[in-house]
Amino acid sequence: MKVSIVMTYYRRIRELKNTLSSFRETKHDDFEVIIVDDGTWDGEHDSRPIIEEFKDIDIKLIRVDPNDRWWPNPSIPFNIGFSKASGEKIILQNAECFHNGDIISHAANELKENQYFTYGCYSLNRLLTDLLIGGGEETKQKIRNLDQMPDEIFFGGMPGMLGWYNHSIHRPEHFHFCAAISTKDLDDLGGGFDERYAHGLCWDDNEFKTRIKKKGMEQIFVDKPFVFHQFHYDYSSNQDLSWAKRPLILVNNDDLYHATTDKETDTKVNAGDKKRETYFKNEEWFEDMKNYYPKFPDTGY
Repeated sequence: MKVSIVMTYYRRIRELKNTLSSFRETKHDDFEVIIVDDGTWDGEHDSRPIIEEFKDIDIKLIRVDPNDRWWPNPSIPFNIGFSKASGEKIILQNAECFHNGDIISHAANELKENQYFTYGCYSLNRLLTDLLIGGGEETKQKIRNLDQMPDEIFFGGMPGMLGWYNHSIHRPEHFHFCAAISTKDLDDLGGGFDERYAHGLCWDDNEFKTRIKKKGMEQIFVDKPFVFHQFHYDYSSNQDLSWAKRPLILVNNDDLYHATTDKETDTKVNAGDKKRETYFKNEEWFEDMKNYYPKFPDTGY
């Protein structure tokens, strides 16, 4: 049973390499990794060297030219990745989510059609992220076991603090920090995320899980194995300013969700290059949307 791991990537090369290293611990040998580099291009975060560094892993790297990137939301790059997947089962995840346990084997062996798995996701601060990768073996094992680490719930504010982003008890949200779905079910949903959300930030989790629920799929929390969300934030003055602007765009996609996905009964959305072009060009509201949703500052969020 082939598994396709699909992730988007933007300027997080250290975290991406750590995540790919965690894939080497799987016992399942039939998997591919599809990485959609969402406009990083050149510089210290250039994703191209990973092909040689991780040549033992089947990696397909798709690079989006920054000049072609008009979206702040990852819905379109995720859909690009889904369209290139060849596995019967798909793991969708963030590039900074480090596998703590054999998630690949779990998805390959346990996931059935009409099921949607969301794996536990525990956020690490900067210190513990560094120790998880570069610390001694005893320290690494303590972190992996969550030894003396709080079961805090992340309610908002600045990220990068210790706590659960997704968990059956501590934060039961079904967010797709790391999730799994069959290719057939993903196709039935239209091939991925609703690209009407491309102009805003966030709420792609909400629209996706809402359509999955309306489709009648079984949503299952998997607390073990789980992923660690690696700290990747740079709290410069510019980043703080950009972070402060997030609510402006969050409200926009919030409005979109309640006006569309929340009310609609059709669970299939348009995705893929041809459908995207036809869908947008034939909709009068698209020009209004481009004016309504401001382009989010290019900060990597």
